[in-house]
Formats: sequence, C-alpha cells, structure tokens
Amino acid sequence: MKKVLVLTYYWPPSGGPGVQRILNFCNYLPEFGWQPIVITPRNGTYPVKDESLVKQINPSLKIHTTQTLEVFALYNLLKTGKATKESPVGMSDVIDSASFFQKLSNYIRANFFVPDPRIGWNRFAVAEAARVIRSGEVDAVITTGPPQSTHLIGLKLKKKFKLPWVADLRDPWVNIFYNRYLLRTAKSKRKDQRYENQVLATADRITVVSTGLIEEFSDRAKDITLIYNGYHSADFDHVVPKEMAKDTFHLGYVGSFKPSQNNHNLWKAIAALIRENEDFAKSFALVFVGKAGEGLTRTLSEFGLEKYVQMVGYVGHNEAISYMAGLQSQLFIIPEVDDNKKIITGKLYEYMAVQNQIFSLGPVDGEAAVLLKEFGHDPMLAYQDLEGMKKTLLAQFNRWKDNNRQPVKMGVRPEKYNRRSQTKVLADLLDQLTSGAK
Repeated sequence: MKKVLVLTYYWPPSGGPGVQRILNFCNYLPEFGWQPIVITPRNGTYPVKDESLVKQINPSLKIHTTQTLEVFALYNLLKTGKATKESPVGMSDVIDSASFFQKLSNYIRANFFVPDPRIGWNRFAVAEAARVIRSGEVDAVITTGPPQSTHLIGLKLKKKFKLPWVADLRDPWVNIFYNRYLLRTAKSKRKDQRYENQVLATADRITVVSTGLIEEFSDRAKDITLIYNGYHSADFDHVVPKEMAKDTFHLGYVGSFKPSQNNHNLWKAIAALIRENEDFAKSFALVFVGKAGEGLTRTLSEFGLEKYVQMVGYVGHNEAISYMAGLQSQLFIIPEVDDNKKIITGKLYEYMAVQNQIFSLGPVDGEAAVLLKEFGHDPMLAYQDLEGMKKTLLAQFNRWKDNNRQPVKMGVRPEKYNRRSQTKVLADLLDQLTSGAK
C-alpha cells in the first residue's frame, strides 16, 4: 500500500468542518490503496474542540504529533489581558476591534505572522516530516488549509524532497473576506501574495471545495481538482432527532454563527410574523447550536425576540446532527462578504443529508443556491428580501402544521457528495501523480 504524508494543523480534538474533511479523507484512503501518515501539532489553538471526533479516527492511522509555538497566548494577552490559547470564531475579534490594545494586537497578528498566527508550528512540522520522509515511507504529500501557513510546509518539503504534493485549499487565501479588516502594511500584503503564488505554482495539484475557488486560483495554479466537502453517510443513516418542545416550530442554526451572518432583515421578518400571526407567535422558537459571534444576542433583543431564543452553545458533531434532525427548519446563511457566490460550506451538505426544511439566505445566483435547487429545497433568498423571508418562513410553518406538526421531509439526499465518493477522487488523483501521468 502506498503512503501519503498528511500535514494538518486541525485534527481531533479540534472541531469544525475543516477537521471533518481531512479526517474522513484519512479514514477512507486505505480503502483505495493509500495509507495516510498524519503530522499535527500536539496542543494547537482551536476555535472549538470536539472530543467525539477522536473516537472516529481510524485506529490503523499513524499519527505523529509535534511541538508548536503558539502566538495566540501573546495575542490574547494584548486583547483581553489573559494569556489564553483560545482562538476566536469567524475572526470576530478582528472585525470588532475597537480598543487601542485590540488594534495593537490586530497589527501584530497581521504583520508579524504572515500568512497567519499558526506559522509557529511550521519548523516543528518540517523537521518531523523530513524525518518520516527520510525513513523511506512516503510516496506523496498533502497539506490542507486554513491555516494557509501549513502550505508553506509543503512548499519546503517539495523543494527539498521532490515528492508529489497536493495542496488542499478549503478557502480563498489573500482574498479571504476578513483580510480587509486586518491592519496590514503594503509589505505584509505583498509577502502574503508571494506565498500564495509560490504555493499555487509549485504544488503538483491544487484541490478546492467549490468551482468558485477554481476561478480564484486558476490563473496561477498548474492543475486544480474539485473535491467537495460532502457529508459522512454513516452519521445520518440512523440519526435520532433531538427531543425538543412539542408543538413548537424550531428554526435553528447549527454551527458557529459569525458577525457576517447577523442579517437584521431576517430578525425583522420574524418579528413581523410574530406580530401578525398569533398561531406563529405561540408556536415559534429560534435555536442556536454552537458558538455565536459577539452582538447576536444584543441584536435579537433589539428586535424583541429574546423570549423566543434558545442558545444551546457548542456541542459535539454527533449531537449537532441530532439537533439538525430535530429542527422543523434549518437556518442556513451565507456570510455577507465579498465574493460570497463562491461559498459552499460543509454544513449545507449535512443539512441536505438530514432532509428537513432549509431556510436559506445568500446570493441567489451563487453556488449554494444552485445546490439547494438541484436537490429540491426552497430557493435561497436575498439578504434584502424581507417579504420573501416572511413568505417562505410562513410557508414552511404551514407545511409543518399540515403535517400534524411533524418535521417535513424535503428534497433528496445528495448521495454523490458523500465523503467516501469524494475521497476516491483524491485517491485517484494521488494514483495519477505517483504513476507519472498528469
């Protein structure tokens, strides 16, 4: 069996969609003739932790952990006065920077640690990767980011060992939306752009999660392969819906809720329905499962919705799926940022796998909107479409009432996007690169 060296900063117990992508790749690759060897930091800085994902690691995997130099302790000391290693969700700390010390920490983060603060792991990862490669066990290398600094590890290994290298880019790099909030100097911007260009030009293959990212990188990359995020079928085959209040229509968001998703028109539409429809007012609840960006609770209170809101907080992945299955409508909001037509989050595949109703906001001509239509769900609504929001939410509420107040099944499960199928695309790519055929 051929062996592939996988360098990933995020690995269980880290939570989040990026972890689930690389974890499922590593779990399924042996079925297609590839044995992963994983290198990851021993004590990284993660926005969220999910201990349940540790149990999903294939016992046959070889995992090497290394030291890492974490700069978030210094960053948080300047920002909050506490030297914790906690990483914020959705860059909300950068977007909401107001005080002098927050701006100072933002400046340090943006200019001393390019492309990102996780670069402190790189020298330890390069040393361990070189040791493993010299042992003669490796046929190819995969790096996955964010953090994009991980790809600089692949760049060094490629130059030194000439092994086939796949760089998996799950998000834009220099054009990621939060970079415009960073207090970067022109020199730092040029440095980051140079890094991106070098990775795109040097990697034997770039893999991305959407056609929009193909457009983002195609002018500089050698070859690009689309591998969707998808969903893990086994997680949904026997899911037990979370028990919630009976006779209640729960509209819920599952995942980390970012400031760029806090759409005031939606809260205005919900508030209007509550005023105008007594039955809706008596039966409605708004649920958030996961970390919420700063300001969400305040905004909901401004619209008089606080008594309808349930804040669950972060839960493990399996419990999150249980919540999805228990909702009468799953709330899906594409962040309101530049170039968001290209965004397809891993959450959407999981929402569609549950097959409950989906209430979605975002660019109506974006990739996510196309996907929803393809699999038979309600159309995505524009951020400003207040009347459309009221009409769609009321229609979903009435479907639920007409179905004896039971969850309404919609659409079809997107089987072609299951994790095993997507891993086969990666395995075929590795076979191609190591056979000399491109």
